[in-house]
Amino acid sequence: MSDRDDIMDRIAGTRPASLTPPHDPSRRDRDLARAMTAAVPGPSRTGRGGRSARRAPRWAALGTGLTAAAAAAIVAISGLGTGTPAGPPSAPPTKAGQPGASVEALQQMSSRQVLLMAATAAERKPATDGAYWKVSHIRQNHAGRSLEVDWKGKDGAYWSGHLWLGGPRKPAGERGWLTRGPRSNRFSVVDQPLTLKEIRGLPTTPEGIERWARKVASGVSPNWRKVDIEGFVDTLLTYLLVQVPALPATRAAAFRALADRPGVRDGGVARDQRGRPGRELRLGKDGQERVLVDPATSQLLSIRTVLPRHPEFSETYLEVGWTDEKPRVPTAP
Repeated sequence: MSDRDDIMDRIAGTRPASLTPPHDPSRRDRDLARAMTAAVPGPSRTGRGGRSARRAPRWAALGTGLTAAAAAAIVAISGLGTGTPAGPPSAPPTKAGQPGASVEALQQMSSRQVLLMAATAAERKPATDGAYWKVSHIRQNHAGRSLEVDWKGKDGAYWSGHLWLGGPRKPAGERGWLTRGPRSNRFSVVDQPLTLKEIRGLPTTPEGIERWARKVASGVSPNWRKVDIEGFVDTLLTYLLVQVPALPATRAAAFRALADRPGVRDGGVARDQRGRPGRELRLGKDGQERVLVDPATSQLLSIRTVLPRHPEFSETYLEVGWTDEKPRVPTAP
């Protein structure tokens, strides 16, 4: 039985048997979109000094305006495709191809609602563990596409795998390779070093994680203006979601902080290289940084950099999470 069938059976089980409707996969997305539109709060009210007074949404408080069935559907659907099911702490990393939000559901939500839903999905995931933090992504630039896989061990070991997938001047066909990098006890978020202890101690509130990001950004360059610092805050909050093993509560806080950031703009519904749908968020001047989010799994699907008169650069994420899998030469996805 698939995850979707299991979830729908549990929802149907809350009603009398005679009222149980026939299985309809598209209903999941319609219920989700309607419930999220009614449940997620609108723009935050402005508090002292013009700052947004953020409050993390609580599903327990959604009784007003929602039926019990709709609330149950939200909780159930937000747990789909997490990639970290309850069980052993060495659960596998989030992988491509797991159930996510449909185009229909995404079209009926604002970008802010998408981020708040992703926050709820993120905090519902159990904290996992493993021997290596693994990030696997397809990188594309003017030369072509390649599969890049990084394994960062708790013991400081670092391995990097590469497989060329083809390009205009060099077709696919060569063998991949695996190389061992210098040993270090530090991870990195946009080249900002962090130990595992520091990562696990990051704030778990939107205000706290935003303050942390601003403190880091303020120390990058003495020549940066406020607009440069605030732009880097958005970048740090975004890459924190994929580059390091942040705890579920920290990832949820980052999503909620991004939801109220003025530099984050809506780019509409889009698909990544693998055909997976998500909501696109645009960051930076003129929206050069384009981040595709799947709110049902809290997964960043891809990050694209689009600059005038420059080839597009993108990273499409396939697996992100802890694993006990030993580093190996990558094979074609």
